[in-house]
Amino acid sequence: MAKDIPISPSPDRWECRVMSHPECIDASPMMSMATSVDLCRPEQTGCAFDPNDQNTFEETLSRIHAFAPTPRIDCISRRFLDLPFLLDATGEGEGASIDTDPMFRFDGHDCVTFIEHVMALSLSTTFSDFQEALTTIRYHEDGRGIYGGRLHFFSADWMATNEMRGFVQDVTSWVGEDKTETIRSTIDRAKWIGQRTDLTIDQKTEIFKQFDRLELMEPEATAVEIIPMSAWFVDGQHRILNEEMVARLPEASILAFALPESRAHAAGVIISHVALLLAPNGDQEKACLEPVIRHGTIRSKRDTIYEEKLSDYLSSQAPYRAGVAILEILDREKKTEEER
Repeated sequence: MAKDIPISPSPDRWECRVMSHPECIDASPMMSMATSVDLCRPEQTGCAFDPNDQNTFEETLSRIHAFAPTPRIDCISRRFLDLPFLLDATGEGEGASIDTDPMFRFDGHDCVTFIEHVMALSLSTTFSDFQEALTTIRYHEDGRGIYGGRLHFFSADWMATNEMRGFVQDVTSWVGEDKTETIRSTIDRAKWIGQRTDLTIDQKTEIFKQFDRLELMEPEATAVEIIPMSAWFVDGQHRILNEEMVARLPEASILAFALPESRAHAAGVIISHVALLLAPNGDQEKACLEPVIRHGTIRSKRDTIYEEKLSDYLSSQAPYRAGVAILEILDREKKTEEER
């Protein structure tokens, strides 16, 4: 962990309330049936991991790290299921001038921070490895640990930066083939901050200075290639998935849901929700035949991180979303070895 990155996980100790998780009778679509349920779905815990005991934390990560990359992501993400959905779950830590939420947490998440934590944990065997991976995934290179340095906009900031760093690869055109379309909008970070009612004048001034230093003040024309919602189905009622398209899905990826272009222009944002996708397209022993997503959303009647079938969520969102971009989560360790 770089020494100049402030890490303040909020309270001195995490209060992990006692919960009773249902038994894991539905084996994961990616994981071998022989995998320990206790490791990937621990009982009586209110946190996905407990950082109060660093030895146990690192021992658990090391055991999970023995899995292949996709089962590792599957196992880690399962540990977050049923934990609370928390909007704007993380910040820059205690003592920060703008957002004092913890820089990392294991007791609840929003859609983006859930994915960031799962990715960072899947790359780590030690606590310091996890902190370093998380800050690398979440911030601009020269903006680590400051509010203005976060990759706030998924389309303009997060996707391109983390593809360049080798964490993800945009495979939308591969999965969608000739059915893809492009959504365009202008991302204006300064305008977004200026319209915020939850920030003081001094905080806005500080963020503008950070944006200026990072060359983020000017509006940015942004385009995202998507697979339209209608292309996912072979029937008019949005019930039967296109099997050929589903067969091309990566085993572990991020689904980024885009607004219709008119709404994207009005809102100044293209991607309005993200979810973790697990698709059983490998050779693993499977307990289900259909891809699932894991996510949390403010628009859901549930107030937790939860799992549902890909077909069910796509069907429910067809009237509201323009389509979906797909980012394959890469085996960054393998990529590093190949570069060597």
